[in-house]
Amino acid sequence: MNNKKEIDNLLASNSGLVYSDKDKLYFAEVFTEKQSNEFISFFDIFGVLNKKLFIGKRVPLNISNARKKKIQKPLMNSVIFEDDFYSICKSIEQNIINKALWYNYYQTSLQTKSFQNLISNALNSYSSHLLIFWDGDFLSITNSPEVLFEQVSPDTFTTDCIAATAASPIQLEQDKFIREHRNVETNLLEKIEKITDIYSIEKKKIIGYSNYYHYKSSILFKTDIELETLIRSLAPTSAIFGDPTEKVREISQMLHYYKENPSPVYGGPILINQEDTTKALVNIRNLTVNMGKAQITTGCGIVSGSTFSAELAESRMKMESVLEFVCG
Repeated sequence: MNNKKEIDNLLASNSGLVYSDKDKLYFAEVFTEKQSNEFISFFDIFGVLNKKLFIGKRVPLNISNARKKKIQKPLMNSVIFEDDFYSICKSIEQNIINKALWYNYYQTSLQTKSFQNLISNALNSYSSHLLIFWDGDFLSITNSPEVLFEQVSPDTFTTDCIAATAASPIQLEQDKFIREHRNVETNLLEKIEKITDIYSIEKKKIIGYSNYYHYKSSILFKTDIELETLIRSLAPTSAIFGDPTEKVREISQMLHYYKENPSPVYGGPILINQEDTTKALVNIRNLTVNMGKAQITTGCGIVSGSTFSAELAESRMKMESVLEFVCG
């Protein structure tokens, strides 16, 4: 698929799916009924199945023929749940929880006619795992650095432990960031140990992503459980929700963000099940547009030592990185 006009026609279609498979980009036709052994499933943050799309024909995309169309960044209206931050900090001080995610979102209006430009920019700008799904006046663009798991053989999987977000590698040396990554790593290992005792973990390293940096360590493990069961066993991780899970779940019922988003798809796994690869991405670093309303959700890990000003700056930094990605 090297003809520019053909690519423009694909991206101008009423519905479709674009995703990266390692270093390759694909456009896929999708079906509402089962007509293929390949599918993509969207889950909510707790691993509950939300939507399943069966994949039809896959067409490799040549991104050199997808023109980048720089568009003016829209003014995003901030919805900041400041009270939620202090509620989480109080629970940490009282030793009820070790960590929780503080969520905010940023909203604006975008027209359906701008979808093609947003998608074209995403094809030229993505730096990690890309998944774009659009259907009528709904659009979701995800450029996620985090993989819940990837299947490397019938019974062998890898998972990434990505935590702590800083503007520079030197900043990551602060105790707060080291503590945050350690918490996420420990929580994920506890989940894995409930399904297998065969695993190994690599030493953490610093990875760069867009305009900021994370700690990352990977875990290799063996299990023969079904994929959807594996998702429910691992999700939500401490990186995207908190620790311990059940205590954070109780607290989240009192937070304003969860009251407004009782079953958030943001942060939920996206299972990509194909003949040549199977992986579950974590649905973060994304923009969604529904009925003309665009939203970017951001989550910041709150642990002992977190401050409102620093976490708010991190929230805005993540939002700006998504805008840069989709606006060019």
